[in-house]
Amino acid sequence: MDKDKLKKHHFWILLGLALLLLPVTLGGVWMSVAQATEERAKKVNDEKKKLADARTKGQNYLDLQMAQKKALEVRKDEVWKASYDAQKGLIEWPPALAHLDKLYFGDPISDEDRNTFRKADVYVPEYEALAQLIRPTEMNGGYQNVLRVVKWGERFPTDEDCWLALEDLCVQREMLRCVSEINQLMSKFENKTKESEKELKDRLKPGPDESVFRFVSPYWQLDLAVSSSSEGKGNDVVARGILKNISHRRLNVARIDFLVSLFDPATTQGRPGLLSVESDYVSVDEEVEFKNRPIKDARAAKPVIHAIEQKLDARFVPVKRVEKIALGYHSHRTADKPLVMCAMSEEAKKKAGTDAAPAADPTAPPGTAAAPTADRTPSGIDRLRYITVTKQVRRMPIGMVVVVDQAHVQDVLRALANSRLRFQTVQAHAARYRGGQNAMAAAGPAPAMPGPAPGGGNAGALLRGYPVPGGQPAMTNAPNPGPAMASGADDSATNLVEMSIYGLASIYEKYPPRPPVDPNAAPPAGTPPAATPPTDPAATPPAGTPKAG
Repeated sequence: MDKDKLKKHHFWILLGLALLLLPVTLGGVWMSVAQATEERAKKVNDEKKKLADARTKGQNYLDLQMAQKKALEVRKDEVWKASYDAQKGLIEWPPALAHLDKLYFGDPISDEDRNTFRKADVYVPEYEALAQLIRPTEMNGGYQNVLRVVKWGERFPTDEDCWLALEDLCVQREMLRCVSEINQLMSKFENKTKESEKELKDRLKPGPDESVFRFVSPYWQLDLAVSSSSEGKGNDVVARGILKNISHRRLNVARIDFLVSLFDPATTQGRPGLLSVESDYVSVDEEVEFKNRPIKDARAAKPVIHAIEQKLDARFVPVKRVEKIALGYHSHRTADKPLVMCAMSEEAKKKAGTDAAPAADPTAPPGTAAAPTADRTPSGIDRLRYITVTKQVRRMPIGMVVVVDQAHVQDVLRALANSRLRFQTVQAHAARYRGGQNAMAAAGPAPAMPGPAPGGGNAGALLRGYPVPGGQPAMTNAPNPGPAMASGADDSATNLVEMSIYGLASIYEKYPPRPPVDPNAAPPAGTPPAATPPTDPAATPPAGTPKAG
């Protein structure tokens, strides 16, 4: 074809092609619109059919639904009541403020009571008692280094300050009670006299004035023949017997003291006494025989032993040392869940606004940068501490590190699970402690490791300085300035482990719940009025208080 003619007549050629393609295009548009219309009509018809087939719910059906809802509400309250009753007494004010125990969490507190709570002779003794509670277990560097303790400054505490500080105190006290229970479990002896009476008589061959007994603990089997003294000392009690090592390792006896609870059937009176046994190292299943040992301070004409307890020391206590307890501290299993505040803190945060001066962390060393007020109370107490907050319960993540005899690792987990906190263990890690029992006091902190823990986990993060996901700082141990612990000359020093436990503690709100407040009703009797904090010569006055005169 001639190119010049094609160029000359290209308009007419293209016009002809357009006339041919126009019917095809219009047909396609018509078919697509028809298909869409048909699909839409089908959808409308299906909805009409569905509505036509639906049966209207009658009043009987609605009544059944409401009855089921009420039954579930009743059941929920029953579970709430049972859970709170099992935990009753967990949140308890110091004795000087015992009258506040009837309040609900977050209720207003009078100025006088808030001032009393922060006093050194009210708040501090509660923590000093915790250190005594777990003796002979140590705290690494003292309770100030292990626990969260508020350093009350010049700022007068708010209701929120007092409630959150009280919660910290009570939760940490319950964690340490678990340690105390583990220790007591190891010190208690079980009476096995009845089932072993024939064997005891064959072994001890008691005289006419002697009574035989067998008591068993996780460490020892103690067979005793006791009688009144025959040396002219009245009703003083003497004992002879056999001490057997029934543990899984060699033990250094040196001197062991047993508290013996005696009962005199003739006078129906009892009096505890102290029985001491001395020896060298005792291998597994080896026995130590002793004779004519006085039970000090005990008197009975016809002595009957009804209980024995071993006085634990650093050699035999299962939990050797508490390294750290961290409240509101995540494990890897919960690190993706943000920490939240309770309703009281939310209200206080909203009321204070975000323009207030930053509050310092009361548990941080001097010079530490202050955190925004939005996340701390006026006294610097963490508000972000819970993983869940409902009308019934507040769930707090907790981390804890202890140095424990590896034979009692399961006892630690069991004690926490059975505590009033309803502690749910979500992660636990144990690693051999290589410092030796006599070096624990001077071991100091392990070196901090940059980045996440090996393998993506945070096992041992509290102890070894690994950061935990979720923006929480790593926590390391400060050196213990106290005296060194007892020597680990027996085999116990080689069986120590550093144990890190992470879990969720459930703190139940008081039941029955607080009755609804009538805005038109007069305030109940005893409601603290808003007033200027009282002047107390023993306490530091609030910041900004004008001087007299």
